[in-house]
Amino acid sequence: MARSSAWYLALLFVLVVSIHLAIALSVPYFADGDSFAAAAQIGYIGTTGVPQTTSELVLGKPHLITLPLFYYLVALLSLPFPGLVAYKIWSNIIAALIIPVIYLLAKELTGSDPIALITAGMAGLMPLAIASSLTITSHALALPLFFFCLYGFLRQGQYTAWFIGGLIALSFTAPISELLGLTLVMYLLFANVSGMRIRRREVEMTLFTLLYLIWLGFVVFKRVLLFHGTHLLWSSPISEPVNVLTAITAVGIVPFMLGVYMIRRYSFSLEQRHPVYLIISSVLACVVLLALGLVQVQYGLLYLGVALTLLTGLFLQLLWAFLQRSRFSGHAGGIIALLLMMLVATSAPAAFAFTVSGKQQSSVLVDEQAFAWVRQNTPQDAIIVVPPSQAAALMYLTGRRVVLASSFLFLRDGLQRNEDVQDIYTTPYATNAVYLLNRYGVTHILVTQRAQERYGVADLPYSGNCFRKTVLPGSIVYESHCRIKEGGQ
Repeated sequence: MARSSAWYLALLFVLVVSIHLAIALSVPYFADGDSFAAAAQIGYIGTTGVPQTTSELVLGKPHLITLPLFYYLVALLSLPFPGLVAYKIWSNIIAALIIPVIYLLAKELTGSDPIALITAGMAGLMPLAIASSLTITSHALALPLFFFCLYGFLRQGQYTAWFIGGLIALSFTAPISELLGLTLVMYLLFANVSGMRIRRREVEMTLFTLLYLIWLGFVVFKRVLLFHGTHLLWSSPISEPVNVLTAITAVGIVPFMLGVYMIRRYSFSLEQRHPVYLIISSVLACVVLLALGLVQVQYGLLYLGVALTLLTGLFLQLLWAFLQRSRFSGHAGGIIALLLMMLVATSAPAAFAFTVSGKQQSSVLVDEQAFAWVRQNTPQDAIIVVPPSQAAALMYLTGRRVVLASSFLFLRDGLQRNEDVQDIYTTPYATNAVYLLNRYGVTHILVTQRAQERYGVADLPYSGNCFRKTVLPGSIVYESHCRIKEGGQ
């Protein structure tokens, strides 16, 4: 890498980190409940040195499976000043590592320093990537690790050890390693169908990856499979429909269109290029996992968007080469600049909209007045009913127990609890509500804005002497007093 390119890359890294931090620190909390669960895990590791293996504040203390590398890294970096602000800062700095990784991949793909820098910038400033600055997730580290593995796979030779190291790190960071395995398998199939010569080391690295992931899956997730059975894959709560228009907007309209064009171009082309086929395979692998519901939509789109961005960089390089050979060679720079302006014009409004939506979600997720009331007016052993999406935030900020959190992998009655929580908010019969509250030993019910939106109620349909009602700005807290006894209430 030339010294000037290194300086430009460093400036780009600082710019992307600055934008992400400006957004992340503009709100006191996060845009989703999973971020509070991540913050709790980071804090626990920082205090004890080991990952938390049970969810202590969820009724029943269900077991937790944690891939801890990201949490250890953030906890270590945050040791001098632990807390939400430090977690936000380090999480976003780690996420920005995608910049140098995509630069290396784009340079391998295009052979052009300027195009590689532009591609890295597009990856860091993708609408969904900017919106992700409002969350803390292990995918902040997993995303650059995934594409670093692709880079090591392409370079091979002395980079084989880097590929293996990246694979091991990825497998202990986030449950996305199957995307890498599927990408490599699809690459070999793609290359075989197109008649491209497959190098022996590519087969060896793919087989090693598959065998390692199968072994690790049995070791790490054996307990999950024994607990739920294989039907868990298809009944998992991460399965959710993908809104195509939202997906296109999230990754950027221009990168999506140009990426699809490049896939079509190379799928029906006699030109054989290992790097292009590998990136196309990663796009197709993302689509497969999203279609099967085996990855959360926002994370699947993040990987898909970065892969499409790499193909967009390749398009820019091919366009530049074409213009240099045409009679428009004197205007090549202007045409590329115009295309980049179109990219910014379509991506910036989307990034702004996603960011505003994330900030609104943050304000709804954390009902500060209701949570403060719970923290100040309830005993330490209180059990609270709250929408599962707010449970992690409530546990982190108040230290109180909940009936159900958004992840209930090791709760055999998780689905039943979910139905019972819904009934507590919607049943018109006080006796039915009291029976359910008694079943879980519930002391308080929070009717927050999120609960009102989730269950379609402005208040609980029942009331009476069994409940003490406290009205707060934007929310209501009910304290339950009654017990169901033999022969009556």
